[in-house]
Amino acid sequence: MTFLPIADRELRIRARRATTFLLRCLAAAVAFGLTALLLMRGGLWSGGDIVFRVVIGLAFLFCLFEGSRNTADCLSEEKRGGTLGLLFLTDLKGYDVVIGKLLATSLSSFYGLVAILPAIGVPLLTGGVTAGEFWRAVLLLIVTLFFSLSAGMFVSSVSWSERRAWAATGGIIIFFTALPPLLNEVSFSGLSFLNWASPTMALFSIHDEDYKAQPRTFWTAVAGTHALSLVLLATTAAILPKVLQVRNVPVLRNRGMNRLRSENPVAWFVSEQEGQRVFVWLFVLASAGVLLTMAFFTKSTLTTLAVTALVTHFVLTGWVAFHACHNFHDAKTSGVLEQLVPTPLSSREILDGFVAALKRIFEVPVLSLLVVEGLIIMGKSKDIGSAVGLLVFAIIAWYFLSELHAVAFYGMWTALRVRRPNQAFTKTMLIAVIIPMGLSLFCCFGVLYPIIAIVKNRVIVNSYEWPLYKDFRKLITEA
Repeated sequence: MTFLPIADRELRIRARRATTFLLRCLAAAVAFGLTALLLMRGGLWSGGDIVFRVVIGLAFLFCLFEGSRNTADCLSEEKRGGTLGLLFLTDLKGYDVVIGKLLATSLSSFYGLVAILPAIGVPLLTGGVTAGEFWRAVLLLIVTLFFSLSAGMFVSSVSWSERRAWAATGGIIIFFTALPPLLNEVSFSGLSFLNWASPTMALFSIHDEDYKAQPRTFWTAVAGTHALSLVLLATTAAILPKVLQVRNVPVLRNRGMNRLRSENPVAWFVSEQEGQRVFVWLFVLASAGVLLTMAFFTKSTLTTLAVTALVTHFVLTGWVAFHACHNFHDAKTSGVLEQLVPTPLSSREILDGFVAALKRIFEVPVLSLLVVEGLIIMGKSKDIGSAVGLLVFAIIAWYFLSELHAVAFYGMWTALRVRRPNQAFTKTMLIAVIIPMGLSLFCCFGVLYPIIAIVKNRVIVNSYEWPLYKDFRKLITEA
């Protein structure tokens, strides 16, 4: 019998796909283009050090996102389709399936990472970056990609729902990447043991001045992250053959849901994901706690607070886009949208049902987070003036709410056009959020980004919301 037969088969299939080579070329083009643009700014960038930091930071985020995107649903999808159980009717072992799926799903991601490594090495030629920094960065990126892939595989092995798999994978990654540096920021020294498995702590120790001061921090974080990844994969291989029993997922029913059914049956149907609101609240409360602690119990600057708030907004924006894409795509693939076409419900009532379901999950938590941010800005307004503080808060709140509105409608539009919800989510985040953000931050250095984002979101809404309402039934028949 061939050693690791699933891996052999999957790698042969993936190696022949055009998208495997397309992603590699695209990743290289984006990395070299960004590096060239940063270097061409001349006096605005102090040598290659700043360019190196920016490119490494973006590559780090790429590894975290790309790994989870490819593996978070790879095994749970097979379980829902009933094909995973067939594999264990043969003499295949759990590690055969796990390693095969891991290699198949990680091939394009690994190719993309290898393609951007030469771009990361370009700052070596301009000065300010040493060979040691470069190779430490390469090692960290490989370990980080392996960690995100392993976390996705583990969660996918114990999940049946695609959304829960994505949410749990994101939770594990955020826990090990964001929590340790935040705890260090607020001086919780008693919880510093989490640093051993945080790739972020290794990222902060790449540069020579930090590495020479405490080399143990880098190597401990890299080794711990790699060990954690191996443990996750070994656990996945051990439990996978034992978690194939079909489980009935209870549907939430309460007085509020019955009232919603009478008001809008579409919103009632989509709101079977009502339980996600608990996780949204947990994230919002944790983020609000971090912001309050940083604002009033540490010496964090307004810039640090603003960056933390923007990261929180970005996560919530991605969460809304994820639900919008998956709700619409699930309704399309299950035939619900086609069944709604001959009903007396208008296109606006159908679409408003999907929007109402999103509001039930996100509206109150998001508004609560904005209230906390407003209190923080007013508490710090003595540094910038109360009038300026109110203006800043109004712009941030307007930008954030318009961003959620834009990704919701663009995500629903995209979900009608693609085959897989993950493709719709990726396209929505890239086109509606990430690419405009990158271009704005590069051209305007972040000062005017909220204002530009408001205009961008208005353009997206005008381009997709009105056509979606007008031609909804036509779009369903063409999907």
